[in-house]
Amino acid sequence: MATNTKNKEAAGHGPVGKNISETRRTSRLRRHARLRKKVAGTADRP
Repeated sequence: MATNTKNKEAAGHGPVGKNISETRRTSRLRRHARLRKKVAGTADRP
């Protein structure tokens, strides 16, 4: 069942950053931490 990502209640979270550069930086750091196994319970793939 697909969820509507524009609906905050359905997605469970809001936007990552206020602008695209902040969003990109945050996602890059999250991906790095995930690959370096510093975040438990996250997917292995970037």
